[in-house]
Amino acid sequence: MTSSENAEQETRPMKGPEHPCEGLSRAARQAFDRIASGAQPRSSDRTLADLSEAGLVERHTIEIATRDRFGPIVRYEYSVPIAMHMRWCEWMTRPKRRTKRRATPPQKTVDGLPLFGLSNPRSSN
Repeated sequence: MTSSENAEQETRPMKGPEHPCEGLSRAARQAFDRIASGAQPRSSDRTLADLSEAGLVERHTIEIATRDRFGPIVRYEYSVPIAMHMRWCEWMTRPKRRTKRRATPPQKTVDGLPLFGLSNPRSSN
């Protein structure tokens, strides 16, 4: 690497880590966030299959009842591989962009107490 390439690389702003589900649907991203935070997903089977095929989550089969004439009853649980979880944690702890806060309008007060939409709190008929 030449010195000009080093200088260009140093002046370029650093970009934070990307979300592990970058490029996938919003539903897939929300499902991944729920699984990575320890909750069970509330999304469609197709979304979970997409995450599983991409290698972002692992699907575990849990048999509930097997000695029944109706066949086994199965439940699925999902987990995130440790490498993906570490990547997600890096993304979650990245520095956030600062946004300009809008100034809130001053509240109407009487004797330092907010009015809460009342026009005249002292008039009682």
